[in-house]
Amino acid sequence: MGMAWGCLIFTLLSIINFSLDGSYISGFAANYVKYSIVAMVIGVGFTLPSVVYYREDLSMPLKVLVHMGTGMTVYILTGLYAGWISISGGMDTLITLLTGICIAFVIFGIWFGFYLYYRKEALKINKQIKKRN
Repeated sequence: MGMAWGCLIFTLLSIINFSLDGSYISGFAANYVKYSIVAMVIGVGFTLPSVVYYREDLSMPLKVLVHMGTGMTVYILTGLYAGWISISGGMDTLITLLTGICIAFVIFGIWFGFYLYYRKEALKINKQIKKRN
């Protein structure tokens, strides 16, 4: 699932970049395989730590911190490796990091919405089961 998310976001961002700047294509094509692998690793880096949500002994804020902290660490390390994040600092680095953080939190927000919905449904079902017993 993580690889699917990584590939989807990678493809969408590539289409946007190609549409905005055609000269980007030549440099991108030379590194396509590396970029594709990095995108998949980032997807796994955000998906795999989500197993922390099955731990009932941890608070929700700690679960989010572990999940997003691990994902962002993977994103930053692989983004540096791929050259997506500049080590020179400045506005380019800040924009790239903020974009990554925003995308991560949008995906997390979608997931959290589903989590809340299914939690509410489970509570309704449990309430109905208790009524019948």
